[in-house]
Amino acid sequence: MLVLLVEIALAVKGNKPTILLNNDAESQAFFRKLSAEKVYIVENVEDAIATIKTILANS
Repeated sequence: MLVLLVEIALAVKGNKPTILLNNDAESQAFFRKLSAEKVYIVENVEDAIATIKTILANS
């Protein structure tokens, strides 16, 4: 779990769009504090795919 958190933190620090799938409320709040504009919270794979398509379309 620690490795995953480090990877997410590096992506956020690098100003990369980051999608969190089914994370708990505490993790969501922590990463949103770091970068509200680049952290996307989704509940399922379909939402993750839709979010990726939106990110790519806007880049």
